[in-house]
Order: sequence, then structure tokens, then C-alpha cells
Amino acid sequence: MQKEEIISIATKVSEGTATRAEMAAYIYHLDQVITEHPDWENLEAEEREQIGFEMRFYIREEIQGVKPIIVQPSRSIWPRIAVAASILMVCFAGFWIYQKQQDNYENRFLANDLNPGKHTAILTLANGKKINLSDQLNGELAKEAGIKISKTADGQLLYELQPASTTGKFNTPVYHTLTTTNGETYQLRLPDGTFVVLNAASSLTFATAPDERGARRVSLSGEGYFEVFKDKKHPFYVKSGTQELKVLGTHFNINSYKDDGSIKTTLVEGLIGLSALAGNTQENTTEKVTIVKPDQEAIFNGKDFKLKEVDPELALAWKNGMFVFPDERLELIMKQISRWYNVKVEYEDEALKDIAIGGSISRFSKLSKVLSKLELTGLAKFKLEADKIIVLK
Repeated sequence: MQKEEIISIATKVSEGTATRAEMAAYIYHLDQVITEHPDWENLEAEEREQIGFEMRFYIREEIQGVKPIIVQPSRSIWPRIAVAASILMVCFAGFWIYQKQQDNYENRFLANDLNPGKHTAILTLANGKKINLSDQLNGELAKEAGIKISKTADGQLLYELQPASTTGKFNTPVYHTLTTTNGETYQLRLPDGTFVVLNAASSLTFATAPDERGARRVSLSGEGYFEVFKDKKHPFYVKSGTQELKVLGTHFNINSYKDDGSIKTTLVEGLIGLSALAGNTQENTTEKVTIVKPDQEAIFNGKDFKLKEVDPELALAWKNGMFVFPDERLELIMKQISRWYNVKVEYEDEALKDIAIGGSISRFSKLSKVLSKLELTGLAKFKLEADKIIVLK
């Protein structure tokens, strides 16, 4: 969006004539309008302070109907202040109107409002024992196959290798599974030092030690972020559906929800190789390996890999506590919301699934705030029942 377009929309917002779609687009670009304006960066501290001083009076006039008393700055700084202030004035006026409209939308959902997801999961040990991590105090949880399992004060599951007392060697690996349901997330530190964050409705099965071939293998269902501990002697493998990833040490995100229709692997740093599994086994892979580089995302449709350049921060938004929708299909947006708030989604018209919406909001917001922000686009409306969202035209 060009600067002239933003200012035009800002004027409509301040006059109260902007549509909801124009208002959403304006608010989305609000910070860019201010910080990217060439004159703004050139302003001295005194000039920015003067603008802030005037803006406080301007907002007071807008909200309370009080006539502001404007203190004129010196002639030397006025030209640049005038340019920046003209933009900031419509920004603040527009934001106030936007906030009032959003508050009105939120009020419609309050009766059936839902809290965001929480930090908890279920750990299943090799012997079948299940540990509900939300019920456990910090400290040691269990010992099994030479492994000490603890829950740390910062809400992380920590594995520590304990060598066998008689031989000094590590015991035979066993497999554990960490599972989150809808509305849950959890962090895990594997025995080798690898750090993993699981998103909602996900599970990670992992060995407590490398296998007989020296490989570290895990299986992921759903979505997870990995920071793999570097160990050239023990390559790290992640199996997700019919895709297998091999890496020595790197940071990446895998989104492998079955109902999303594809597997997305986004690389933050390092280098990874992706293969399609033949017969859905770990040992039997195709000969073709797709190499993924930093700032690339590999999309796997079950047969082929498609690479594209991306901003990895978008894929990591969920881990950082944000919903970020860069012109995303509404169906995919609602799937994220459904998993995080543990709520069902229905559509008045199937065509609504293909609407593209952009925006961002904290994942720690209540559901009412998320839905009200989506409604501000003017592209869809929502009805919130006890355990269901109905998407309307």
C-alpha cells in the first residue's frame, strides 16, 4: 500500500466514513506509516517531543470535546513537524474510532467468551504410565531407563541422561511420547539437548538415546518448533506423516496437521534435507533429497516438495505467542483458532473458507478479541455459541 493510499484511508477513518475493510487495512499499516515516513526518522528528540505534546491535546479534543491549546514550535523545526504531525493526527483519531468499534464487536461475544490455551501436556512413558504435567509440581517426575525426567520452574520438561552404575554406559533407548490436545502447548528438552516446542493438538514420540545405528529419531504429529543440538556423529531425524527430515544441527518449524492438506517445513538457520518416505517407514526413503536453506519453506503434498522464499518469523509466530495472518485463507485461520481455543467451526456458506484475511493479534487474547478483530475486516461475521463458532456472511 502506497503512502498516499494510507493517508487517504486515514482521512476517511478520522471522518468516520471508512469501511471496516479500509479501517482494518489502515490499522494494519499504522506503525509503518509513522516509522517509515522519511521525515519522521530525521526528527530530533525535541521535535518528536513537541509532536507528542500536540497529539495529547488533539486526542483530548477528539474524545472530550475540549478545545486544545497549541503551543507553537520554533520556526526552524515547524516544517518537518507539520508533515509528521499531519500524519500522526489522523493516525490517533483513526485509532480511537477503531478501538470504539472493536469494543462494540467484542461485547457481542462476551456471553460465550473463551480463554486462550494453556501450558500443559500429557507425558506417556515406555511402561505406559501417563503423567499429566499440569498436575505436577516442579522437580523430578520420574526415572526410567537411565533417564531422569524433571519439570522446571519455567514450565519445561527436562530429560537428563544417567549412565548405568555398573558399566558407565547409557542404557538401551526406550520411547516416550509428549502429547498436547486442543488448547494446549508445551516445551521439552530432549536427552541430547535438543529443544522442542509443541503447538496445540500435537504429539512427539522420541527415544531416550540414539538407536543402534547412532541416529536420533523422533516422530511428530501436528506442529513443532525444533532447535537441534549439534552432534555430527548422531544425525537427527524427524518423521512427520510420509515426510522425513535429516539434520545435524539447526532451527526449524514443521506444520504437519493432517487436515491442513500438506506439510510445511520452514528453516530458520542451518541446512536440512527432506525425503519422501516409501511405504511410510523410517528406513525406506526415496533417493531424491530436497535441500532447504534458511528463509525457505518446503511444502510437501505427499508426493513432491515445493520450495518458496518466506519470512520464517511468520511460521514461528505461534511459538512467540502471536496469530499472524498474511492474507491467509479464512479456513486455515479458523483451524488455528479452533485448535487453540478448543472450539468447533461451522460455515454458513462454504465459499467463506476461501476469503483471504491479513492481520495479527496476541494468542493470549480472549476469543472475543480475536473474532472482533477479524470482523473489522468487513469480510466475514461470527456468531459464538457455547463450544462453536459459526462463520457468517
